[in-house]
Amino acid sequence: MSKFLLRALVLTSVNVAVLANAQFRTRNRMDKLEDFDEQKFSWGFYLNGNRLDYRIVLNPRYGMDNNHNLVTSKESYSFGAGVIAKWRLNDYLDLRLEPGLQSVRDS
Repeated sequence: MSKFLLRALVLTSVNVAVLANAQFRTRNRMDKLEDFDEQKFSWGFYLNGNRLDYRIVLNPRYGMDNNHNLVTSKESYSFGAGVIAKWRLNDYLDLRLEPGLQSVRDS
């Protein structure tokens, strides 16, 4: 990517953020979140992406044939999504559940 295109992209991003009041607006932000941790129940979600590539280190005595590994692994990609639920039991104890689904693409 050229330096000019990178500078133009950064300037455009900053201008859009300033015009949309995103991340630069600090007035009364903490007042809105003051009691957030004291809620009885709260929830959210998560998205993740992974690259799976297992590195297998074998004992030379097992799984090798004349300096050639008999076990190999393929690189694969995965995507996951889930829900995070928090139930506040008392001032010092929370119960959190994080059920999710992981989808792995076999290459």
